[in-house]
Amino acid sequence: MRSPKEHLDTLSRFPILFECFENYVAWVCEHCDDNLANYDLIRVLEDKDSVALLELDKRLAQAREILGITLKDFCRLFGFNDDLLAPEPEKIHDILAEPYFVLDLAAQSFSSIKKLPHSIVTDGKKTPVCDFTALLGTEKFAIEVKTIRIESWAEDGKLLGNASKPYWWGDMFKSNVITKIEDKKHRVLKQLSNAKQHFRCTKQMLAIYSRRLGPSTLMTPANYSKELEAIQQLYPSLDYLACKDYGGVLVFYPAIQNVS
Repeated sequence: MRSPKEHLDTLSRFPILFECFENYVAWVCEHCDDNLANYDLIRVLEDKDSVALLELDKRLAQAREILGITLKDFCRLFGFNDDLLAPEPEKIHDILAEPYFVLDLAAQSFSSIKKLPHSIVTDGKKTPVCDFTALLGTEKFAIEVKTIRIESWAEDGKLLGNASKPYWWGDMFKSNVITKIEDKKHRVLKQLSNAKQHFRCTKQMLAIYSRRLGPSTLMTPANYSKELEAIQQLYPSLDYLACKDYGGVLVFYPAIQNVS
């Protein structure tokens, strides 16, 4: 395993990546010696995979440009400077899900996409809000992005689901999303509601990045639409739901009508 300096030298060839991940790479190399191979970015740097690094640099640059903010603010708002510094290999994917979804929103004709801070101050109190606001035509959306992490038991040769149960992958996906919504006394719904009220939004959207290998392998876009519809019926305040899986399949429910 190379030293942090060698990894940072590789990273320095990509200015945006260096700004976003300099502290993270140094922190992981200092605090997570025993399992560095589990940290995807460290593994990419170890392999000196310039193609993967260039693609990541390009996507982050595009997201920052769409948002129209400085690189310093980009790193701060998305938590690269602090939230990322945790002994959790999956944390980087939680962080990256948000700027990546900016690209997905732009591709669906959303405009005026703004990244919100974790909270705002109202009447002298901190009020948690969602991740983004964005416009689609005349509608203003409050949008929260949540990540369902990869199966902790996922290993080569180990079954990911219950093969004796029909459609276990769809049930798993639906259960995972409901758990995210129910977590911390419906915190995600409160974040969306607070943002909708404060920023005068007309719609609320919950976007899920599902890294579960089982559902990502076996679910079709029609499967996702079916489960998102069922979830919306349980939580009618969610005007829209979106899901992007490990394989890159992206589904909105109801379907987004592009605005030219």
